[in-house]
Amino acid sequence: MNKRILILLASFLLLANLVSDTEAQSAKSQAGSVPLKERNLVIKPLHTEISPRAELEFIVVKFTDESEVRKAIGKGGSPLVSLRNRNISEAEAVLKVYLQASRVSSIFAAPVAELDAQRKKLQLSSGLKLADMAGYYQIAITDPAEAMIVINQLNALDIVEIAYPMPKPEPAVAEATTPDFVAAQTYLNPAPDGVDADYAFL
Repeated sequence: MNKRILILLASFLLLANLVSDTEAQSAKSQAGSVPLKERNLVIKPLHTEISPRAELEFIVVKFTDESEVRKAIGKGGSPLVSLRNRNISEAEAVLKVYLQASRVSSIFAAPVAELDAQRKKLQLSSGLKLADMAGYYQIAITDPAEAMIVINQLNALDIVEIAYPMPKPEPAVAEATTPDFVAAQTYLNPAPDGVDADYAFL
């Protein structure tokens, strides 16, 4: 066997090993075995104060990523479930009235399966641990005093990442007519006052 054949054989074996290592690394990533960089969590306030004059649209509660809390599908049983078998009885006790009145709903319109799939895909591509978007819920409470009580009760629970009020958006106010600013656009004039933009437009 001459030297050229030996070199080709060695090159082929080296390339095969590189391909094998790459495929193994890809398989580990897809299996989720590569550790993701943790995301920074907000610090829950010890107490939330809401002005009696506040105009609220609803309150937001975000359950921890580790609990994967979801609304139960179907009748009977617990209205909330944890896919990781975390104890959610305290959260259900706080939200019982609102769950029974169908005043708790997901913030995002997309189906839970779609949100979960998108999260996994983005985590694999970025290497970052992303928030469980399906863990965000809105609770239809507009009374400031009632909202303050519920928010503080929720934030006292370990299974809740954060709860906070969502104020009503301010209506946009626009002038009926726009003032004429042509006289102030001196930069359009010839040098030395401007860049002679009017000539360039011709």
